Amino acid sequence: MVQISNFHIGRAEKAKKPVLNAGEAYIIWNDLLTRYDNIEKT
Repeated sequence: MVQISNFHIGRAEKAKKPVLNAGEAYIIWNDLLTRYDNIEKT
């Protein structure tokens, strides 16, 4: 099994669970807010 970052080739049960840090969570949250604000305005 080969695992590079969150991508793996091989058996799934041997893969590490992906980790989301606070900075990535903030970026996703901010992008979602921007998206829904734009939908509301249009």
